[in-house]
Amino acid sequence: GSIRTLLNKSGVSQEMGLNLQEDTSSNIGLLSLKEFENSLLIFILSSVSTEQSHYMPLLEEINHILKLIEGELK
Repeated sequence: GSIRTLLNKSGVSQEMGLNLQEDTSSNIGLLSLKEFENSLLIFILSSVSTEQSHYMPLLEEINHILKLIEGELK
């Protein structure tokens, strides 16, 4: 399987400024691999955990700071 194929087909390659590959190998075989499933689940769990423990508190703090700034400007 090829991660690059996924990036090309999803448009992420273009967003990252990468040239599209001519050879687009199929990733169908990856879907049946337990290793791929495990890696995907670990990625999802890590992403959710990072969002909840870091990004959401950061967003709350930024919003609080913005409200303080707005209050000072009035």
